Amino acid sequence: FEQIFGKVTPTQPVYAASTTLRPNGPGFYTQWPGQTPASGAHWDKVDEDPHDGDTTIISTPLNLLTYRDTFTHTPSNIPAGSTINQIEVFAVCRKSAGAVSTAVLQVMIRSSGSLSNSPPKNVNSDNSWTTNSHVWTTDPATLAAWTIAGVDNVQIGVRKTEANAAINCTQVYMEVSYTPTGTPTPT
Repeated sequence: FEQIFGKVTPTQPVYAASTTLRPNGPGFYTQWPGQTPASGAHWDKVDEDPHDGDTTIISTPLNLLTYRDTFTHTPSNIPAGSTINQIEVFAVCRKSAGAVSTAVLQVMIRSSGSLSNSPPKNVNSDNSWTTNSHVWTTDPATLAAWTIAGVDNVQIGVRKTEANAAINCTQVYMEVSYTPTGTPTPT
């Protein structure tokens, strides 16, 4: 273990931190045609913690079309000079109807106009909520490590693909892993 990772002593702890960011406004895309309740905006249907099931959702109809919804999010308040290790976007969704046994969803981000979709994620159940996520270690707009400004400006969202199934989503959020400024490294 020490040969691979270096020696960590109690006087040199390794610190990692994370923060969870939730939708707080509409993003560039607002294409999912349904929402419950009908009043308000899409983002306020997926911002709860914990999720509230069918009480607030965005939804797609049973068809072969693709839909995207993206959201702005709360500020990260990550200390200046910190190193962003990764972002992970989560979506809690379920298949609501369809001719196929599995609906297909992609978690997505939009950074400075650049879209990045996760690989297709299966949403199998009509009755239970499935949590899907994807990790991005670099910013797709710059192809470099994430910056705090990049994290604060990225939009998070979901994409329903062409599969012949309808999907409900009740929660979308992002977790950011970072190393604060001045954190000692293992030796």
